[in-house]
Amino acid sequence: MDEAQDTSSIQKEIIEKCFNDNVIIQWIGDSNQAIMNYNEEESAWNPDDRKYGLLKLTDSKRVSQPIADIIKNVAVNKYKVLSGQSNVNLKPVIILFDEHTKSNVLQKYAELTISKNHFSIMKKNLYMKFHK
Repeated sequence: MDEAQDTSSIQKEIIEKCFNDNVIIQWIGDSNQAIMNYNEEESAWNPDDRKYGLLKLTDSKRVSQPIADIIKNVAVNKYKVLSGQSNVNLKPVIILFDEHTKSNVLQKYAELTISKNHFSIMKKNLYMKFHK
């Protein structure tokens, strides 16, 4: 079950009732990435539940090492070890906004993404076409 951190208690109960004890259910998630918040309910998935075996994944293919170094120290649930891609040198960027400038965030994000990744002119034009 991927994105287990977003599983509600009802969803978890249904999944567990669908299978008998001979079936292994793999719950994969990261509590620092939780977006689930139905009626202020917390995620039903608990990676520290002794009912399950625990395997910690400490290597990310999604972020560069400079970003991993920041993430592991500012995460709600601190990572002891988090390895990012050492062959990519993308550094963290913070976009500050307020009520008056929040409508500019998507455009700024697109500009940063295009400039950091050296997208072709075609991709730049495609973004501009859909966001005029």
